[in-house]
Amino acid sequence: MAKAQQAVTAFVVVGMTDTQYAALCDFVYNVGVANFHNSTLLSVINSKQQERIPMQFRRWTLAGGIELAALKKRREREIEMFFDGAPIPKAVPPENEDLSPIDIRRGELKHSE
Repeated sequence: MAKAQQAVTAFVVVGMTDTQYAALCDFVYNVGVANFHNSTLLSVINSKQQERIPMQFRRWTLAGGIELAALKKRREREIEMFFDGAPIPKAVPPENEDLSPIDIRRGELKHSE
């Protein structure tokens, strides 16, 4: 968990509440520091695009190429914690938004890969 905490502190450049920090530490602990560092989720958070955050969390539901209900449930809890009682944005994704599922073992493949 210490590595996850250090990564969140190092990579998130915008201010965070305690619950946002906790949600992101949980997420990074689960998916790994490198995967978080290279994620669209981190970019969305750092660019303060709150409406895109839930949809980016929800992409991280595969392990070994298999969608797991436990990961879906974990992501929903992280989203709830991140927004800490505030309404969770339900924005319609932009037309070019990549919402393909991501494997927590491999991380996010960028379009050039």
